Amino acid sequence: MMILFRLARSDQCSVSDIGHHMEVSSPAASQLLDKLVEAGYVSREENNEDRRIKNIKITPKGRELVEEIKNEHQQKLNEMIKAVPEKDRENLQKNLKILNGILRSMH
Repeated sequence: MMILFRLARSDQCSVSDIGHHMEVSSPAASQLLDKLVEAGYVSREENNEDRRIKNIKITPKGRELVEEIKNEHQQKLNEMIKAVPEKDRENLQKNLKILNGILRSMH
């Protein structure tokens, strides 16, 4: 899932970029990608500038899965927020926005 979310944000990456992001070796990243390619979530394409490098791109099927997961997480978050007493919701939402900003800056 981390690979799909990464590709959804950056459109394409190399195998080594993904390995670095996942903190695994390039061969290990390549094995993970093999499974995603087989499932139709990502594709490998030759880099026009360097044929030794393969560009990894998310497919429409992969984007659809990412969107489904994002929607599910948003629904769960909304349900949790509704469970918080009305008087505390505004503070919670402010703090969640701060936390979200911190998390986004870490990537």
